[in-house]
Amino acid sequence: LVAGAGAVLGALFGGRRSAKSIASAVSGATSRRGMTSRVGARQETAEAKLAAAQEDLAAIEQQIIDDVTEIDERWSAVAAAVDVVSIRLEAADVRVTETRLVWVPSA
Repeated sequence: LVAGAGAVLGALFGGRRSAKSIASAVSGATSRRGMTSRVGARQETAEAKLAAAQEDLAAIEQQIIDDVTEIDERWSAVAAAVDVVSIRLEAADVRVTETRLVWVPSA
């Protein structure tokens, strides 16, 4: 807008600018204003997409928390129902299949 006004004032008060150059300056200002509005629209669209993605992420996180809680409750009940039984080891139950030497450095 300022460039277009400067071109018009320059032509009126003695400048040697032609009508074509004035129109070009006004067109450039209009084009820049259009680009600014398009950038603003793209930014609003991107912010809306970001908000939707964050909502989806929160829903997925809540679903995972619910699933993990359900699994934990189910397996806690199974673990509570386990009975511990001691079985005495007999010599006939032990069989050596491999022998290995392991060196563990200690510092």
